[in-house]
Amino acid sequence: MSYCEALFITMTKNLDSTTKKMVASLILNFEQERDHGGPLLPLPAVRERVTQVLSISISTVSTISAAVKKNEVLKSPSKNRHRLKPVTNVSNLNVDGIRNTIYKMYENKVHVTLASVHEQLREKVIFHGSLASLRTVLKEIEFT
Repeated sequence: MSYCEALFITMTKNLDSTTKKMVASLILNFEQERDHGGPLLPLPAVRERVTQVLSISISTVSTISAAVKKNEVLKSPSKNRHRLKPVTNVSNLNVDGIRNTIYKMYENKVHVTLASVHEQLREKVIFHGSLASLRTVLKEIEFT
């Protein structure tokens, strides 16, 4: 697979703003070469020409070139999608219920462990998550 074929495979119909800027830079460079009467940089200096034309670093060009030579699929880094955690994102009412349950267990002189707290909370229908989720919630509410 050639470099152009690899780029064609990864092309999409909708171009983002970065890609549009690169295309604009490419057009500008080709127009400068046309006005100059030939290439601005020597033809054998392929990576340097690509860096100049697309306004990106030589290390980026080298990384992409190496990936293409290894027939790797070119893809963008994935976005970090921030979402609420449905189990560990408990309301203030539930936080108070968790605290009160633990305090009542201390008052009743019950040995307080993560498992015993988890069992009590399930019986009272306050918390339905796993032990690991309960541990996370207890750390978040600074209950140690």
